[in-house]
Amino acid sequence: MYWNPPTSRILGAVLAMALAGPALATGNSTAEQIRSIIHASAGADGPGCAIGILKRGKPFLTVVDGKADLSTHRQIDADTQFYSASIAKQFTALAVARLVVAGKISLNDDIRKYLPEMPRYQSTVTVYMLLHHTGGIRDMLTLGEFAGYPESSDVSRKEALRLVYAQTETVFPPGSQHRYSNSGYLLLSEIVARASGVSFADYMRAQIFQPLGMTRTWVLEGARTNEANAAHGYAVDGATLKIADTHPYYGGAGGMVLSLRDLAMYDRDIQVNHEVWTPAIAEIMLDPGKLADGSPAARRGVIYAAGLGLNGPWVQHSGAGEGFKNMVAWLPDGRLSVHVLCNSGAVDPAKIAGQVVDVLSSYPSLQPRMPSMAGRYSSLDLPVIYTLEPVDDAKLDVIITRRSAGLGRDRMIRLTRGADGSFAGEGFRIVADDDQNGFTLGDIRGRAGLIHFKRESREP
Repeated sequence: MYWNPPTSRILGAVLAMALAGPALATGNSTAEQIRSIIHASAGADGPGCAIGILKRGKPFLTVVDGKADLSTHRQIDADTQFYSASIAKQFTALAVARLVVAGKISLNDDIRKYLPEMPRYQSTVTVYMLLHHTGGIRDMLTLGEFAGYPESSDVSRKEALRLVYAQTETVFPPGSQHRYSNSGYLLLSEIVARASGVSFADYMRAQIFQPLGMTRTWVLEGARTNEANAAHGYAVDGATLKIADTHPYYGGAGGMVLSLRDLAMYDRDIQVNHEVWTPAIAEIMLDPGKLADGSPAARRGVIYAAGLGLNGPWVQHSGAGEGFKNMVAWLPDGRLSVHVLCNSGAVDPAKIAGQVVDVLSSYPSLQPRMPSMAGRYSSLDLPVIYTLEPVDDAKLDVIITRRSAGLGRDRMIRLTRGADGSFAGEGFRIVADDDQNGFTLGDIRGRAGLIHFKRESREP
């Protein structure tokens, strides 16, 4: 039997009292503003969100609104279980970090040391690469679709591992790029199991969830949670909503359930107690990922650490399933933490968290600080120079000039940023490279394919 430290019991009682009070008392203007954010995102009479705001590891404000189950009209509360989606990755990374500190895993280990079923690729894939999404392992969710599984919930853990083990090559040379891969975290969970000698679910329960008092958090083992106070996920289906509990039922990349109250326990340990999240663990978890050439493992202004994104002063990670959308973000100095758990697939949890931070005011924005695309670019396929001049965060001027007489014409077009971060307009579409040192040009109709431009200079 695992011993639960007295500090965790005391902490659980304190947090229970803090979260049990009326979160949305009439007259609480901040809470009402946050409730309006939930309504604007998820609707006023449907699925919703549980939002927790903490300061120095202590609950400051809890806002819960919406239904966990539309058929029974059961409301969401602080103990409602939500599917974690990818915010589970930080817990998988935490398990890896604990085993690294214990000397049972090395970040530089070849993953074949633990997973001999993996092919021997041209270059070694290391544990470090899996943590930072730089190993080039093909994504298991996409592989499942390609293999004919209609839903990710149709694939068992064993089948998902077999699909990944069967890949004869990586997407890119290991260590050369950063590209998000759920497979990497599935493999990390298997490494945890083999290095520890117990199942991944058992390790997480005994070494992380129980010590932190996270009594409503666990790794799924082949089936959806059967708890009475668990939320169904919902997705838009034409003019109606459908139940969308179609997420994977195994751990590693996702495959967890958790509650808002349990996230408060976790945050308390990060900010104050350091029983599981020790200084040695934090050093591994928050180390900015790097590629083999030393450049950052980054995408759209966010550097990937171990199961966490480093967005300027913020530490964060989102999670998305068909019927669940989540976001966890905190400032490492403890000033503020924001947890967003939603059972509507139609919401944008990062946007909700950003709006919550804006309502609270006096805190840094959660909007990623995108590196500027300003500069001169050229391509081997076109006899022109593209000079990019950002007008503001949403507009980009593209000035086309001839490299030599005879081909091309000088022209200026203005593009507008889309929800996916690309810029488009007048038939053009530009997608920046992850390292911001180039971009891909395409036409809206796709007739010319894609043309890659490389940055020549950051000066116009």
